[in-house]
Amino acid sequence: MTSRASMVNRLDNLASIIKAKKEQERAEYDALPEVVIDCAVHGEQHVKLMPGQEADQIECPLCVQERRHREEALYHFRDNSLKLADLLGDVLSPYSEEQTFEGFRVTAQGDKRALQAKAFKACRQFAVRFSERLLSGDKARSRVGILMHGHFGNGKTHLASAITSVVRDQGFRPVFLRALTMFNAFRGRSDKANALAKLLAHCPLLIIDELGRSTGSEFERNQLIEIIDARGLLGYPTIIITNLDGKGYVELMGGAIASRTQTLFYPVAFDWDDYRKSQNIADMSIEEVF
Repeated sequence: MTSRASMVNRLDNLASIIKAKKEQERAEYDALPEVVIDCAVHGEQHVKLMPGQEADQIECPLCVQERRHREEALYHFRDNSLKLADLLGDVLSPYSEEQTFEGFRVTAQGDKRALQAKAFKACRQFAVRFSERLLSGDKARSRVGILMHGHFGNGKTHLASAITSVVRDQGFRPVFLRALTMFNAFRGRSDKANALAKLLAHCPLLIIDELGRSTGSEFERNQLIEIIDARGLLGYPTIIITNLDGKGYVELMGGAIASRTQTLFYPVAFDWDDYRKSQNIADMSIEEVF
């Protein structure tokens, strides 16, 4: 009993010492001079001036916190990107750095012009505000992607490439794949399928092009649902590009994916004339071609 009581007394004394030390540290901190920072982003901030620190060296604490959060997120995404590249290997991507927002032209006429302008605005705003949304912590907002649907040659892949470039400039590494390339990556690789699905789920932005050119099999539907669901839970957006109309999209991919589309994707219709028709090589002179 004596030994037990002695141990209890020692623990009580240790707790008192720790408490007194914390109270002393708090008192010393409260006694530090305070400076006021006028942050252009977060407004007026009251910050303690630490010993040896100059007032003009102090940063807004909220800016510092946000920068650290961004650096941690970028490190996570870079690590994920390297692992994904190693697993996928050297695959072809529809991405073209020459296809930019500056190079996109609103050429449609009549009622279609407003539709084309809306598509351009939606894609550009998605890209410009990508980092802000993704790092906001608001998953219901950051997870919303885009469903680009409509005719061939209407600039869907062009705008997706433009989005990719802007998001890259923000420090992120989007994954831009054709649907067939993605589905083929899963076939015959059951030992790596789970790892591949997890890596695709954790990339900051996944763009799937030409959905509808593949078989639309149950395997593909289930794989797509798994990835889309996982990304939605994590708060990461997906862009789907298809030449199918709404009915064809539902028939190919099934009602489960169509249902998810309503809550995870902003639909953008590409319903104007194929710009390639005005660029028919057969109508050009030999001198213009060669």
